[in-house]
Amino acid sequence: FSVALNRFGNVALVGDYGEGAAYIYTKGGGFNRTWKQEAKLGANITQHSTAFGFSLDLDDSGTRALVGDWGVQATFLFTRVGNYAWSPQLIDTLGGGNGSSVAINGNATTILVSGPGRFTTLKK
Repeated sequence: FSVALNRFGNVALVGDYGEGAAYIYTKGGGFNRTWKQEAKLGANITQHSTAFGFSLDLDDSGTRALVGDWGVQATFLFTRVGNYAWSPQLIDTLGGGNGSSVAINGNATTILVSGPGRFTTLKK
C-alpha cells in the first residue's frame, strides 16, 4: 500500500495495509544485486491493526523506519538494532487520524505525523 526507499536505494520499506505489517527489504551487493526480505515489522506490536503500514518512511541510512497505523491512530519508530532485528517505539498517539501520513528527515532528528485537520512535529 505504501513504499519508501532510503537515500542510497538499497533499503526498501513496504507497507501491507490489509495485513497490518510492513516489510524491510535490502538489496545485496555484487553482481546479482537482488532484493531480499530482511524483516517483517508489526508482528511484535500488540495494539497494531490491519491499518498498520498505511503510511511509512525511512531515514537516509535505512536504519530507522517510521510506520503509521491509521486504525489505532498511532505512529511507531523502528530502529535497526542488529542483523535482521528492529526495535519498536510508540512515538505518537494523538488520535484524530494520526498515522495517516508520516515523514522522517534524513538524519532522523525530526518526525512529522499528520491526521485530518492537524499535524505534529516531533524532534529528538
